[in-house]
Amino acid sequence: SAMGPIQDIITSTGDSSALTAAERAHLLIYSHAESPSNTLVAYSTNFGQVLLCNIHSANCSNDSVNADLTSTNVSAVEPCLSPTSIFKANHFGIYCLATIASSADSSEHGFLAAGSANGVFGYSWTDLVNLDGYDASPAVRWRLDLSGGTANSLASMSDGHQLIVACNDGCVKLYDLGHGGRLVRAWSFDDSSSKQSAASVLRVTVGSSDSSSAVCSDEAGFVRFLDSRQRSVRNSFQPALAAPDSVARPYLGNWLTCLACRPDTVDWFACGGGPRLAIWHSANLIEPIATIDWQPTDQFTPFCAEFSPCDRLLIGGNSPLVGQVSTVNGSLVAKTKLSCWQTMSIGCLGIGGDSGLSSVRDWRFTGCGLGSRIDVCSQLGYRLFSLSA
Repeated sequence: SAMGPIQDIITSTGDSSALTAAERAHLLIYSHAESPSNTLVAYSTNFGQVLLCNIHSANCSNDSVNADLTSTNVSAVEPCLSPTSIFKANHFGIYCLATIASSADSSEHGFLAAGSANGVFGYSWTDLVNLDGYDASPAVRWRLDLSGGTANSLASMSDGHQLIVACNDGCVKLYDLGHGGRLVRAWSFDDSSSKQSAASVLRVTVGSSDSSSAVCSDEAGFVRFLDSRQRSVRNSFQPALAAPDSVARPYLGNWLTCLACRPDTVDWFACGGGPRLAIWHSANLIEPIATIDWQPTDQFTPFCAEFSPCDRLLIGGNSPLVGQVSTVNGSLVAKTKLSCWQTMSIGCLGIGGDSGLSSVRDWRFTGCGLGSRIDVCSQLGYRLFSLSA
């Protein structure tokens, strides 16, 4: 059974989940996931903690200011809050998070999936909403055994019952959580004729309108389109080879660590890494819709991207800046300087109940990465306040 045993995986309840000063100095926040009703946002760290933050009800009064400006990227004293709770999910890092929402309603009936080097752990959002303090120890509701692989990226299919996992062993695996975590399908991209090891699949993402489609990218520079009903890859291409003049950067390599698709479809997507970040459509994989060069240096490497509700693409990478570019022509619309040294995770947040990203006006975004702060910013690019781990 994929639902493996959980003993000896989670830190004992006697251990404190709070970050030490040494951990905070070397903190890397990898990923985020929002609860089904937008009440909480979870963030995962390289030390195995999951931070739970109630961003939407954050009180940004001057009484909440934290004047500990240890990062030279912070240029002024800003409101700085703390997470509502922290729990230890693993002895190793938690590299990716995903919310598996129940289709029954929009309340907290769903799971938070946390991917690591020794499996994927499932926590009930109902349990997490009720956590309080830094010594919490929520129950692990289920665990997926990845057969020795490490979860690099997670995505929940829109039917709410299937979880797709990108692994470092060159596989993408699809699990059915409605039937005990059964492994439904595994796509392996290892070339048996090559003596090289399988390329690590770095990212996987899905569109909300299609319950069967997904797209993934790997360190060999391939983008592959998957269908949960098919054993074979539906389509694939290498951006660096498809558009060598506009996209390829041979001196940086072909690896694709950044992949994002529009919330409603995987047909519109953005990818980059060694190659320049570009926006593509699956109907034309010969030339990108737009190539994005928003920084003065050609050494910028994108680590994360996300489509916003208003035809913009948010981009973060090996700098503290987050850029907002037009999805029409790739031009820079706004940029925000964050508190972190490098940006590893960007998330658009739905404001005002269960509307999610349906409102063009009422949304914010968070940015975090190499550093102990999570910055909450307006859609205009202003940094509103921060949360300190």
